[in-house]
Amino acid sequence: MAKFLAMLVEETTTTTGTGELSLLGATTGHRAFQTAFGASVQCLYTILWGPYWEYGIGTITDHGAGLDTLSRDLCLGSSIGGAKLGLGPGTKYVYCEHVPEGFNSIGCKTFVDGDASPSIKGANVFICSNTGATTITDFDDATEGQMFHIFFGNGNTTLQQGSRLKHPAALDVTPNANDIVTYIQCTNNAFQLIKHSANG
Repeated sequence: MAKFLAMLVEETTTTTGTGELSLLGATTGHRAFQTAFGASVQCLYTILWGPYWEYGIGTITDHGAGLDTLSRDLCLGSSIGGAKLGLGPGTKYVYCEHVPEGFNSIGCKTFVDGDASPSIKGANVFICSNTGATTITDFDDATEGQMFHIFFGNGNTTLQQGSRLKHPAALDVTPNANDIVTYIQCTNNAFQLIKHSANG
């Protein structure tokens, strides 16, 4: 039986187009797909490329000399209506994550400009491009256990550590343009920052 899920699996890729992904190795604090699953094994994958996402089932192939690929066998959903992303130049993140039912219908939304407690209702990927300096202290309309990703279009936003937002080392976070931040809502209703992919 295929082992579709594993914890702390994330790699990068610079692959373009809609074909299989050439994996470039695990990011800091994570494992490579082959380390977690082995070769010639299917698993769930998620691609995050700026504000765009795709998830599905793929197959890991070991080509030797540390060269691994992940095929995109079955696209289960994406931010472009369920089709595979036509990836452009640049770094993308590929990871293994549980895919909630109905995620394809959730899609991507943009935070209201200047909102200090933007709503995260009805989506799992958000774009944040505040035109002026904005400090976010909370997120509205969360569901327990919700995981969500925020793509930042500029460096105008500060995520403030406090009773609602919990960050490593208890420090504020000011993402740069093109950074991606991931939170999960915990049982105490606070939001724990679990990943900050710095691309700016």
